[in-house]
Parts: sequence; structure tokens; C-alpha cells
Amino acid sequence: MNIRQFARAKLSRMLLAIGLAAMVISCDPAAVGGQKMAATSNYEWKDLWRGSGPPKSPTGAPPGLTIVQNKAAWIRVMTSFGAAGEKHLDLTVDWEKEAVLFVQGPEDNPDSKAYLQSISSDGKTTTVVAELRYEPDTGISSEVVVRPWVIVSAPAAAFAGNPTVKFTMNSRDFPVAYEK
Repeated sequence: MNIRQFARAKLSRMLLAIGLAAMVISCDPAAVGGQKMAATSNYEWKDLWRGSGPPKSPTGAPPGLTIVQNKAAWIRVMTSFGAAGEKHLDLTVDWEKEAVLFVQGPEDNPDSKAYLQSISSDGKTTTVVAELRYEPDTGISSEVVVRPWVIVSAPAAAFAGNPTVKFTMNSRDFPVAYEK
């Protein structure tokens, strides 16, 4: 085999490898054993109120996330908390475009405050992540049983089409309720 034949063979192998690589890259990933990645949407939210509230849940459920989709449902949820909830009845929310997310943390520490960290959706599952932060000197006695609350407005699109909603706070799963 002379140098010219050797070079042609080498070039043929290289072109074949490049052609195969280009074909694999241009194909649908699922067709070559890969996995399609779903596009994820991240949503902005607006904090409406943060503080402490009574540990009573309107449904008797443990702490968690309540997604409220209209004003009548919001009034129903907040009036069940008595005076502590009634002061939050008049929120500045465009109910046509927004939903209210009402987060109740556990009663573990009256000096904790709840903060939303993210809202994201892949079209099938909407994930809401919150955290509790220890913030002493809130003026609440450690003998008073309260839950940290945060009330936010978020785009209703994040919950359109009845996605599965997953809610975590400090890496723990909590229940999700809908009020319509």
C-alpha cells in the first residue's frame, strides 16, 4: 500500500465518521435512543403579604400551598381564619390573569418567615418551591402557636390545563389545595 492509497483510506474513514456524527446530531434524539427534554417555563410572582397567621387551615389540612383562582374563593378562604384572615380580603389582583398562592408553613418556630423561591412548569407539572427563614425579633412570643404565611400573586398560566402541582418547602413535600 503506497502513501496515496493510505491517505485515501484514512480520508474515507474520517468522512464516514463525520457523516455518521452529522446524521446522529440532526436526528430526533428519541430516534437514536436519546431523550427529549421538555421546555421549562419559569414564572415571576409578586409578594402581596408576609407574616404570621393562626395555625388553622380552612380545610383542616396540614400546612402547605393553596392555589386560589377567583375573588369569591379568596374571600371564603380568608374569612375562615377570622379576623386574622379578613384583613387580607382586598388584594390588588387581576383575577383574569393571576392566581393567588397562599403558603402556610409549619408551626415549628414562630420566628420563621416563608419566602417563595421559584415557580416553574414543564407543561405537565408545575413546581412551586418555598423556604422558611429564621428571622428573630418578630415580637411574637415563643408560646404563641402561629404559622408563617406568605401570600403572592402569580400568572394563572402557570396553573392552566390542570397540571400536577408539586410544592416543597425547605426540601420537604407539602400538600397542595385548589380553591375555585
